Amino acid sequence: MTVAVIFHIIFIIGCYVYIVRAVFDHEESLREQAKKMNVASLRSTPEQQQLSSEMRAAKVACINVMGWITAWAPFMVVSMFGTWSDPSFIGPMVNELPVLFAKTSCAWNPVIYALSHPKLKQV
Repeated sequence: MTVAVIFHIIFIIGCYVYIVRAVFDHEESLREQAKKMNVASLRSTPEQQQLSSEMRAAKVACINVMGWITAWAPFMVVSMFGTWSDPSFIGPMVNELPVLFAKTSCAWNPVIYALSHPKLKQV
């Protein structure tokens, strides 16, 4: 059980590291393009210049990973408790709530991405 959880956490973190690395590479190519065009910045507004998309992507990635861990941790604890100790202590409600909470993790990603989108903050 714990090996599977650790594998999933490492896999998710690896995917988000890859996404953030791709954003960093894209930002570097934009900076090089701006130098070739003799432009100080390719961003139009001061708000966009303040917080780079690299940092926004890194923050969103960290929030997503922490949200996934938060959603699945209660399920893991109840599962491990039921496996390694007396399962009679775990009632139906205690057994069902972590499962429902864990299943909400798939709905958190779109919400996190939507709330972190700069266009949403302009509304």
